[in-house]
Amino acid sequence: MKTALSLLLTAFIALACDESRHYVAPSDQFYKRWKSVEIGKNGKDWRELTPQEVVEFVADGTVLYENRSMTCCSPVQLDRQKKILKVVKIGTTGPCANVSCVAVSELHILSLSDTELVLDFWNSAGSAFSIRYEATP
Repeated sequence: MKTALSLLLTAFIALACDESRHYVAPSDQFYKRWKSVEIGKNGKDWRELTPQEVVEFVADGTVLYENRSMTCCSPVQLDRQKKILKVVKIGTTGPCANVSCVAVSELHILSLSDTELVLDFWNSAGSAFSIRYEATP
């Protein structure tokens, strides 16, 4: 009887501790806060970007903007497929409801390190622009 009870208790603990049931953010350099510093085309022809924007990419696909009160036409939800970030949702609430824009359909990660991220923003016509970011606390 003790053996059966021990096996049952062990099975219960093993199932309760099953890590596959819990969402864990991936250990990835991409998911953090970034400050935009330069804008260019196709990852080149850089010029200073003002004002600078602080953006945070969250592992669940959410995009958070620190300095911007309105996110009209900006991606607010992404679906990551390796180096391609498909735009799931853009900012269209509040004052953005009446804004007509050519929305970005996907972002391409051109380069990624602990300290630097370069994204290429694409719309239906192809590459629209690139932004270089630096990691920020």
